[in-house]
Amino acid sequence: CSGYLEVATRRSLVEDSEIREMKQALENCRAKLEECQTNWEFDSGACKSIQALWSKVFLNPVKGNFVSLYDMRTVPAGECLFYKFHPGDAELFLNQKSIREQLGVSREFKILNKQVLQKYTQPDTTPALVSLLDAGLKVLIAVGAEDYIVNTNSTLMWMRTLKGRYDYSTVVLQQATTLKMSRDETVGDVRKEIFDNGAKLAFIEITEAGHMPYMNKPAEMEWLLAAFIDGNLWSGDAGLRQTRHHS
Repeated sequence: CSGYLEVATRRSLVEDSEIREMKQALENCRAKLEECQTNWEFDSGACKSIQALWSKVFLNPVKGNFVSLYDMRTVPAGECLFYKFHPGDAELFLNQKSIREQLGVSREFKILNKQVLQKYTQPDTTPALVSLLDAGLKVLIAVGAEDYIVNTNSTLMWMRTLKGRYDYSTVVLQQATTLKMSRDETVGDVRKEIFDNGAKLAFIEITEAGHMPYMNKPAEMEWLLAAFIDGNLWSGDAGLRQTRHHS
């Protein structure tokens, strides 16, 4: 909850009265979140309560001030103004008879299924992520710098809970460095660490990107994916330059 307050305050997204309401709701928000996480059921009273509070206090005022939750540079539904990749209408394309026949599917494709979304967002994936690191695997966490709903402050706070065989939260304390694809193409600010069991963890704030960085910076995201897969993201890259430190 405090991550949203920090972003809303720093970016002046809402009125002072709404900032005060966010501050007043922090303790209640933390308590409700802890209660929800104790027995993680999406439809439980505790989880519905935190969802309602989250929407009312931390999301709706931002939307009400005509700021997109997914890209703070624009108004709601204006995110596409900052897209460099325009794939077209996927729902329209995939529901063409000829395409459905080629894919061998009969059911209608829907761009959003709320039941699937709830099932996807229901479980706490933190233990699964920690288990990957405990197994010595690579993990990359990426957030768009202009994204409010999944913002850097909240993500870094959550990353402080990443503890298993090793204290993986120490990556948060690393000095952020600027990751460049080339001399003129900045990908974002990255923190990274390699642990004694071979596990590799990195967090990157993608510059000039919102909730869907692959739409804002497709070339950079393709480059980042390749750097993650081959492990070069954790190598000593001379192109990495020290940058600002997020609290």
